[in-house]
Amino acid sequence: MQIRDLAGLVHEAIPEAKITFSEGRIVDSRTYRVDCRKIESLGFRPRWTVRKGLVQLRDAFRATGVSVSDFEGETFQRVGHIKGQIARGALDAQLRRITAKVA
Repeated sequence: MQIRDLAGLVHEAIPEAKITFSEGRIVDSRTYRVDCRKIESLGFRPRWTVRKGLVQLRDAFRATGVSVSDFEGETFQRVGHIKGQIARGALDAQLRRITAKVA
């Protein structure tokens, strides 16, 4: 599956999502193709699809009220969390915890 294919599935599951593609293309010669013959020979059959996973995530995000700003802020981003800790005075510039001085 290519990123473009995944984006199409996201748009199907979330029609209001804005999907854009960059104009410039970066050529990446790496491949992530997986040969599943061995696991199939052992009897494994996936019960989940990308489409079902997207729908499950969409429903969970909507049910819990998770927003884009949650993902872009310090809640889910380590760097954002650290910057917030520094801004609140909980960490110093060397990322060491600042403890309140006892009088």
